Amino acid sequence: MDTVFSTRLDERLISELERAAQRLGITRKALLVTALREHLRALDASVDVVERSFGVWAESNLDAEQTRARMDADLEQRFRRSSTLRAPAPKRKK
Repeated sequence: MDTVFSTRLDERLISELERAAQRLGITRKALLVTALREHLRALDASVDVVERSFGVWAESNLDAEQTRARMDADLEQRFRRSSTLRAPAPKRKK
């Protein structure tokens, strides 16, 4: 279900939007949705390094062993959730 989203835009920008949509042969809405999704995807790809490293560096009060154990546990948990590798089912004897 679509929701109405209202914002003020400069008239020149609206004119550019209309021309671009017309050149592409799509609606203004389709152009805006595509542009917004691409921008959000690019933003998602540039996630902070600390966030990508499971936040290990953010907790400087942990000693090296605690940090390593926490990283290993987190990595294993993520692997179990996302792993598509499964052990083959044992063959049944006839």
